[in-house]
Amino acid sequence: MKNDILDLLAKQDKIHFEYESGSINPVKHLKEASKFVPDVPGVYLVFCRSQFYDCPDHLKFEMDGVVNSLVYFGKAGGVTKNGKKINQGLYGRLNNVISDSNLNLKDIKRADYWQIITAKYGIEKLKIVCLLHENPQMFEETLYNFLNKNLLEYPLLNKKRGRTKNSLNLKSN
Repeated sequence: MKNDILDLLAKQDKIHFEYESGSINPVKHLKEASKFVPDVPGVYLVFCRSQFYDCPDHLKFEMDGVVNSLVYFGKAGGVTKNGKKINQGLYGRLNNVISDSNLNLKDIKRADYWQIITAKYGIEKLKIVCLLHENPQMFEETLYNFLNKNLLEYPLLNKKRGRTKNSLNLKSN
């Protein structure tokens, strides 16, 4: 899994941007920050500096000389196992709504959700890396399978398959 992510991070054609916490209008901020992300199939990885999220080694990645923690991975577009085409691409997915039963949130804009998460954990900014990928469902499935098979902790915000969060070592501010 780590090598798969490192390979993606090494690609020259990735699109990356930062989401800064504390914005007065988080939705507008995210739309502006992600304006160069195409609405095509792909995967996106969300990182924060490791000083905010003390995660296990399999979720730590050095980028530009700084150790970052993977806090979320997601997919957009592509085709499901059953052959159903998913039209919403990366841009639409990033600027869509999300629900989080742990925080009792339903259909909240992703930017507002990130605002809540960054405030909760004292995170100054998130680094989002987007990569075009022909089969994002397969990529996501590969990551989940690896984590499950090896009984490894998910990134902070991933909650697929009903698996409960392992104890997280979050630093509180």
